[in-house]
Amino acid sequence: MPTYDYKCLDCAKESVVFLSLKDRESGAAKCPACGSKNMVQQFTEFMAQTGKKS
Repeated sequence: MPTYDYKCLDCAKESVVFLSLKDRESGAAKCPACGSKNMVQQFTEFMAQTGKKS
């Protein structure tokens, strides 16, 4: 299941949330600290590793 970085706009905590794509699109992210649904997704870097060299 994909992980997403979110920041709660009510308590200002940043957290990693596990959501299916369907739940993410429906806005089901909930703050694990305070339970608020007033969350905004944080865009972060990611790294992909492949087996072939280009």
